[in-house]
Amino acid sequence: MRSIIKYTVSLFSILLFTININAQDSFFSNGLNVGIKGGTSILLAEVPSNFSHKINEFENKIGFAIDAELSKYLSNHWEIAIEFNYSVLNGETQNPSFSAEGYHPVHIEPITEPVEYNNTLTGSRLFFRFYLTSLGNQNEGVNIYPFISAGVGYLNYKSTFQYIDEIPTGSDKIIFSKGYDNSASLTTINYSIGGGLKTTFSSKLYIISSINGNIVPYDFLDVVHNFDANGDRISILGLYTQFKIGIFYSLTPFTPGQGRSKKSTGPAHLPFGQ
Repeated sequence: MRSIIKYTVSLFSILLFTININAQDSFFSNGLNVGIKGGTSILLAEVPSNFSHKINEFENKIGFAIDAELSKYLSNHWEIAIEFNYSVLNGETQNPSFSAEGYHPVHIEPITEPVEYNNTLTGSRLFFRFYLTSLGNQNEGVNIYPFISAGVGYLNYKSTFQYIDEIPTGSDKIIFSKGYDNSASLTTINYSIGGGLKTTFSSKLYIISSINGNIVPYDFLDVVHNFDANGDRISILGLYTQFKIGIFYSLTPFTPGQGRSKKSTGPAHLPFGQ
């Protein structure tokens, strides 16, 4: 938990440093925004680090996603943002067949009853948006600005792997869990790339719709580890996507294209002047 707090503080520090380093420049000191986004998330697949094939041991289902965001315009095209996120990944299988069978302690004996996973991911992310058209090109009425984005953050896991219906005699419903009181915790890094549209309705109010692809260099998004035929853990990348729409409010106005503030217009004094 201490490392997570340090990471969050670092993200805030980077954002505040970016804002304050140009505090004397009126162009860079404007354009603060806050918003909330909601939508869906789903696990796409887990793949080996060489991308040789796709691993899907469950029928993955759509989950819920919500974010809170604070952002700052850096120029007519660039925006930096910090996001606090919550996403749910889930899925099930009626015919369990896992590469972990016989290797992982939870899977020493084959599981034959229908099972499901539920993975609640929380964390924060620092990212940049690049607008393909200049934010300075605003007309009266509705304006639309397409963008691409990329960022990095961390994820905390609250995860369960459990039976769906019939529970074998002498067994608990939950087979395995992480992130709860009596289980180990897990935090991983998360890389994201994506794109979307910003739609403005006034100088203060706008909507952002986005789709993000997320890459996690650890094989726990479906709460089941993966093994090869020799019983060795496979180096896995987890891939999940989010589609979100959110409403935003500009806390301070953004005046694109005004450039750096003017210096004093008093008379210039040459070194050899009197």
